[in-house]
Formats: sequence, structure tokens, C-alpha cells
Amino acid sequence: MDTDLQLIEKFVQSHTPEAVRIFERFSYAEMAAFLNNAPTELGAAILTNMNSYLAAKCLEHTDLDLAVELSKKINAWYLELLLRQAGPAFQNDFLSRLPPAKADKIRVKLQYASGSVGAMMNPKVFSLQARRTVKEAEKIIKGKKVLQSSDVYVTDSNKKYLGIVRLHDLLTSDSQLTISEILVASAPKFLADESVHNIANLDVWKEYRSVGVVDRSGLLIGSLQYEDIKKSGVHKYQESKQQIVETANALGELYRIGLTGLLQSTGKLND
Repeated sequence: MDTDLQLIEKFVQSHTPEAVRIFERFSYAEMAAFLNNAPTELGAAILTNMNSYLAAKCLEHTDLDLAVELSKKINAWYLELLLRQAGPAFQNDFLSRLPPAKADKIRVKLQYASGSVGAMMNPKVFSLQARRTVKEAEKIIKGKKVLQSSDVYVTDSNKKYLGIVRLHDLLTSDSQLTISEILVASAPKFLADESVHNIANLDVWKEYRSVGVVDRSGLLIGSLQYEDIKKSGVHKYQESKQQIVETANALGELYRIGLTGLLQSTGKLND
């Protein structure tokens, strides 16, 4: 990394809010030129802390291969937020470059409005059919090794959500019983199009760390983790005292001059 980029990286690390405000004044072409020259870690750090709409547009204006590389350094939840604010053509082109399983997961979540349960859920969910015997269920679980909690979601043969089975009950019940006989039908579920704000503080989280998500027809389409709700807010940096901010902004203007010079030196910007 050259000296200019080292100085920029140090400034971004030390004065993130001020650095981000500077980058937010750049045109999309300027940002694209900068991202083409900067290490992906630095570019991703800047995009992550920018206004999400501006970050989405900057991502759209970068080379598609670079956009994919930058996305690897961006939190999955925030990447989905950026894709929501990007144009449909970019969405399709971008997702076509991702591994199919990852792309499909994102496409499912993009079907739901930002701030909804469906937008935050994990669409990859393990479940057991109620007709299975305890013995069959234990064999499936041991083979899959995908359990994330002590509860397992239960559906009928058409994937309609029926409730949960406690892992403890599964391991201690008669092996010939069916899952339907030890089912906890009263287990909560959330509708995918429901607002996360409406369910964030419900009492169900005192007992369950993961809740099944269903569509309007009752089909199990994912799960919502309490930890994901806690982590869902975009990080907001707190302003320091006014004098410190003004000093940092003044320093930031000096770096803006240097950054603009660096961008212009790429030969990709118009006078």
C-alpha cells in the first residue's frame, strides 16, 4: 500500500465519523475510482459506515467483480440493506456472481420489506416431519449435525409449521413414538411480513432464543434468532464534544484535498 493510502487508512481508523462525512461528499465516480485503488478492507470499512443509500449507489458504480470482493468484508445484514437500495439490474448481476446457495438465501430475504421479520430471518432452517418416529428423528439429526438450539421445528409433509420438539424430549422418549406425540404445539411463530419492532420485546424471548417464521399460508420458511434482533441496528457513532468535532473536521478537509488528488491521479475523473 502506498503512503497516501496508508495515511487515509489511518485517518479512517482514527476519525471514522469525520472520514465518512468526507467520502459522502464525493461523487459516485470519485468513490468508484477510490475503491478501485484502495484495499478491500479499507473500502468495505468506509462503505459500512456511510449512509446506506449512498453506499449502495457507490457499490453500483464500482466494477462488479470488485463489488463482490467488497461484499465479502461487509456484514451480511448490512449487505442485504445495501442491495435493497440498489437498482434491480445491479441486484441481479451481483447475485449472479455469488455462490448459488448464498444468492438464493439473499433473494428470499429481499422479497420482504426492510424491517420485517422475513428480511431478518435465516431462511435456511432445519425441521422434522411430525410423522417421523423418535428413532428416525434421532438418526436424521445425527446425520445432519445442523442443530442451532435445543428446539427442533416440526412440520407436516407439506412443510406447514406445527410447533417444536424439545431435544431433551426427543432423546428421552420411547423410540417408537412419533414426533407428533411429543410435539409442543403451543410454541410461538412469527409471520414473515410482521415488523421486527412489534416482536422485539415480547415475552417469548424469555423462553425461546429462536422462533420459527411462517408465510401467510402457514409454511415454515425460516427462523428468527434473538441475537440477530440485538445486532440488527446500523451502528451509530456518537458525536464527541463540539470542539473535538470541529478540529477533526478541519483535519478532515486536509485529507479531502489529499484524497481528491489521489483520485484525480488515477486519470478516471473528469476535470
